[in-house]
Amino acid sequence: MAAVSSGAASLFCEGPLLHAVQAMGVFKDSKTFVDMPAKADPEHILKAFSQLAEDDKTSVQALTAFVATHFDDVGADLLPHSPTDFVVDLPFITTIRQPDMARWAAALHALWPGLTRQVSPDVKANPQRHSLLHRANAVVVPGGRFRESYYWDSYWICKGLLVSGMAQTAQGVVQNLLDDVKTFGHVPNGGRLYYTQRTQPPLLSDMVLDLVTATTAEGTTTGQQENGLAFLQEALPVLEQEYRFWMLQRSVTIAGHVLNRYWCDAAAARPRPESYREDLATSAGDSGVLAELTAAAESGWDFSSRWWLKGSSSDGTGDGGGGGGDGGGDAAAAHVGQLRDTQITRIVPVGLNAFLYRYETNLAHFCTLLGSPDDGTTYGTAAEARAAAMLNLMWDETASLWRDLVLPPAADDASTRTTAFVGCTQSEHVTAACFVPLWAGEVFRREATVAALLSSGLLDGGGGVMMTSLVASGQQWDMPVSWPPLQWLIVEGLRATVGGKELADKLALEWLRSAHQAWAETGFMHEKLDGQRTGGVGKGGEYEPQVGFGWTNGVALDWLKRYYSDSAAAAASPSLESSVKEACAAGC
Repeated sequence: MAAVSSGAASLFCEGPLLHAVQAMGVFKDSKTFVDMPAKADPEHILKAFSQLAEDDKTSVQALTAFVATHFDDVGADLLPHSPTDFVVDLPFITTIRQPDMARWAAALHALWPGLTRQVSPDVKANPQRHSLLHRANAVVVPGGRFRESYYWDSYWICKGLLVSGMAQTAQGVVQNLLDDVKTFGHVPNGGRLYYTQRTQPPLLSDMVLDLVTATTAEGTTTGQQENGLAFLQEALPVLEQEYRFWMLQRSVTIAGHVLNRYWCDAAAARPRPESYREDLATSAGDSGVLAELTAAAESGWDFSSRWWLKGSSSDGTGDGGGGGGDGGGDAAAAHVGQLRDTQITRIVPVGLNAFLYRYETNLAHFCTLLGSPDDGTTYGTAAEARAAAMLNLMWDETASLWRDLVLPPAADDASTRTTAFVGCTQSEHVTAACFVPLWAGEVFRREATVAALLSSGLLDGGGGVMMTSLVASGQQWDMPVSWPPLQWLIVEGLRATVGGKELADKLALEWLRSAHQAWAETGFMHEKLDGQRTGGVGKGGEYEPQVGFGWTNGVALDWLKRYYSDSAAAAASPSLESSVKEACAAGC
């Protein structure tokens, strides 16, 4: 834990008070307590807790009173913030010819001020009283219970901000993440102390790429281009630092190929503070299960049958994986299980390695932009090696898609973050992740994969949008749920693939139709959709579905601009301009 936050950890990450409040279920949502700022320093509060009668330490009523005395309201250290680059009259909205789409785009644009926050100065002055991390710049939160910034959410949030003409706010969001790398060596899962021991899918280099591209696009001034390159000059060594984290602490060697996985050391595992009660129930105190739950949260796919392997610790029947061979077991059995069966540290995810391929190619590109192409040679070589490894190990020639790998049980206690394995097997799970490499680069774009997606079953839910998996486990990263980031990644990959543009356009327009209908029916933007009903809201998982919603807004704005904006259109009618202003007035 970072030294500046070690005091706060005794309240929000571990210790007797955290255990008592969470284990007794004082709050319906475990995240509530760990988001409440303390009114006094931890030692004072913990001393007061130690002086409670033993019966009071297991009394919901007494604990509720104790928390009310010693902690402020949840989220009190996040202040409203009006972004200075937000403008009501966004030009692209007035070029949308369809009134219902224009009104929706205006409403989405108007949501940004309500999702933008400034971290209270007290977080910097008294970090020991807060789980919230200090931020030099304003943050844009997803919404609902997610009151802080999140790593991979920020990629699509920034895309939406750029469509909304809010490049300054977007750059601040990215700069916060770059600052995190300087502080922690990686980007934490989210902007809370209890998230700092894990990360999320590594998309920071693509966020920087989007900002640099925006400043060097046609029509930008020389000054903007110079500022963009200056930003890149500062960002590049930080990106290199994050890349080293992944290669030093999250890599595996398989038959000479280096790839990456998500990880948590069982020796350091503990219940996730924001899901403490749930993790206690799932793990029954098993540190190995706790490590797997934490690593799955790091993946962003928390949780999914994708991570379940037959014969995990919950039933004691063996160590079989999804694809036979070293892993053992058959496909049907691999899909049967429960949350306790998560064994993500034995899985080398295809999506993660696609993201890191992008990271390597982006680093090489950045070196060239800054006039030092030779410095990027190492990254270009690493990207080529990764692509070769993925082709050799992850490509399923018969099915024409990319698959996760299942590692055999480690020969040692698997306590190290970098481990060498002799072999592996391909997972039998068919999920949206099998098609994410289409987005990562030309080397992964196979025309046959377009047909494979069509026949995969992921598009057959009936709701017009792509489902995440074919397993109805009740977990939120499974059938029938459809997630905006996965939809976006695969659509963008299809668009660049021979024979894929027609399907890409169809999926994007169907997703827009479903997201718009959900908004029209409920008045909210949702974090996920239902793949079995157009306009349906996604459910399942360990918390109630949330509204807001950052990455959904970003995907919607990006595609509304692509599919509905007409830059050659004449000046919009007064009714459209009025709808924009009305929506902004209601949302600001």
